[in-house]
Amino acid sequence: MPRRDAFAAVGASLLVVGLFAAASRAPRAGEAEVPSIEAGRRLLAENQCDGACHRARANDADPTAIYRRADRRVQSREELDRQVAFCVSRLGSMIFSEEIGSVAAALDHDHYRFD
Repeated sequence: MPRRDAFAAVGASLLVVGLFAAASRAPRAGEAEVPSIEAGRRLLAENQCDGACHRARANDADPTAIYRRADRRVQSREELDRQVAFCVSRLGSMIFSEEIGSVAAALDHDHYRFD
């Protein structure tokens, strides 16, 4: 009997671990990842996306001013997603395509305010 109880305890432990892993798993291929503002901010910081490339276009040398201009290129959240994807591919940032939504969410929250 003690051996059977040990197997039951191990089985129960594996079941709990499996349920926890399933609940906290990353999205599968084809599933959309929920954009996260904090994750986007982290990705921007990790990739040194501090707006320095915008400095030449900024009126007052403030690289974030480009986000607030009245004549800014990006006019919607969909356009922001496309622009982030373009910048990531052009600059060779280590941001995966499934993370672009998080970067756009952070930029939207902190600068654009479309949502």
